[in-house]
Amino acid sequence: VSRNGRFAKNDRTTITKKTIMKGTILLPSYEAQPNDNGLDHSNKKVKDVSLEFQNVIMKKMGDGDGEANIAVIKTVPCQSEEDTWGYRCTCSFQLLLNRGENIENATSNEKTITTHFFQYAMRQEGKPIVVTEFPIATSNIQIAMSQLLTILNSELNRNYNSAEKPISSLCFTTHLTSVSFASSWWCDEGGDCIITLHYRKPILDESVWKEKAQNILLLQNKNSNELGSIVSKFIGRSKGRIVTVVHPTRNGKLNDILCITPQKRKTNDDTETSFTLCLLNPSQHPEEEETKDKATEEAKILVYYQKSETTFFHPNSRAMIQALYWLINRIQTITATNNRLSCYLLEMYCGCGAHTVPLAKMNLLQGIVAVELDQRLVDACIDNCKLNDCYDYSHDEKNKKNNNTTPVCVFQGDASEWAAKKSIFQRKNRQSTTNENTWYEMEEKYSILLVDPPRMGLGETVCNFAIQQDSFTDILYISCGRNALQQDLNRLLISYYIADCQ
Repeated sequence: VSRNGRFAKNDRTTITKKTIMKGTILLPSYEAQPNDNGLDHSNKKVKDVSLEFQNVIMKKMGDGDGEANIAVIKTVPCQSEEDTWGYRCTCSFQLLLNRGENIENATSNEKTITTHFFQYAMRQEGKPIVVTEFPIATSNIQIAMSQLLTILNSELNRNYNSAEKPISSLCFTTHLTSVSFASSWWCDEGGDCIITLHYRKPILDESVWKEKAQNILLLQNKNSNELGSIVSKFIGRSKGRIVTVVHPTRNGKLNDILCITPQKRKTNDDTETSFTLCLLNPSQHPEEEETKDKATEEAKILVYYQKSETTFFHPNSRAMIQALYWLINRIQTITATNNRLSCYLLEMYCGCGAHTVPLAKMNLLQGIVAVELDQRLVDACIDNCKLNDCYDYSHDEKNKKNNNTTPVCVFQGDASEWAAKKSIFQRKNRQSTTNENTWYEMEEKYSILLVDPPRMGLGETVCNFAIQQDSFTDILYISCGRNALQQDLNRLLISYYIADCQ
């Protein structure tokens, strides 16, 4: 329900926060505004939602049911005011062109100067609302927003006040309607940021546009806030056309590194293994073998991500990491009470592999099958699995499986249709005498179902699939839509009970 975690302060985000709070900034469509107390809002929201779900659970299961007596739903609100700022990794804005008034210099014979400028805007009830700052975005996006607007307005005024208007001075701002920003989960210096400029008509001169974008990317100096030190790729989009310029020292992707550090601790009964999760600066940690923590001598597990700005990825790294922490804990609990060799996981709505790859690299399971509808995300998940040496090459003689990771098979398909087809396949397979050798074709081997559906939830077909598969002992559900979650729980609680909820 709420997965915001405790993270170290980010200096650049904190500085931005202090500047923002001097004035009032309207954030259209957001419940909490910048001058509201974000910590109070977070605490109230998770408290209200936890009570709401507690009532749903008890109403469905009944107060007298022993299995319904779960612990109070765990809430993880933000721990500090800083946690409520600088977290969003994607955002888009309309660009409003303001035509200013003429300015005359009365003390000289200089010509009249006309000032024009762009402003960022978000739409609310069909109307554009000017956004002067966007404090919930990552610090890299906030810096890129400010620097880009300066560049655009500088070019815009040169265009309007120049006697000659060569095409080279018009290519960036003519027909420009909106802009999108995407950044790495790592939001400090060293992270990636990609800017996409949207045009209502084709770019006037693509070669000149590329040259201009390249010059901006190369404007680097000792100041880390320079746009060229933050942005790794510029994209120009119009109907049917895409122009791309990538920084010469970067790969054009949103790169991230997640560090998992197991920590063994002795108890009276046995030795327990806990772990910590944190993001590392992707520019300072090249792809390399796992290292050891100097303090504990425990092996660090490094998970590498490469994400595209055109496909969905979790826009809030803090929530994503907190959800992943919960997932790993639950799977450790499940596998501790079962034979690991019998634990196969089926993941629906796997996305780019944000959860898939860390689970595979921790090698807690015997096998993972990941299903995703968007082919671009399927490709991204496969690439991230290969990047982390956890892709299932069992049918490829040229590659060998890494025994230190769980093999992952990735399929493209709609979760509902896939569930229905696999149910039919299973019934036919039970009636057939053919012995299938590929484990990912045999649903009865799946003991854990992991779902992270869109806001609309699972729906009836997938819920029925989860109920009908006798092999599933556990369902791990990550939700971003609480109304849909309630509907899904009403279906699933017919055959399942809630063992843990956060």
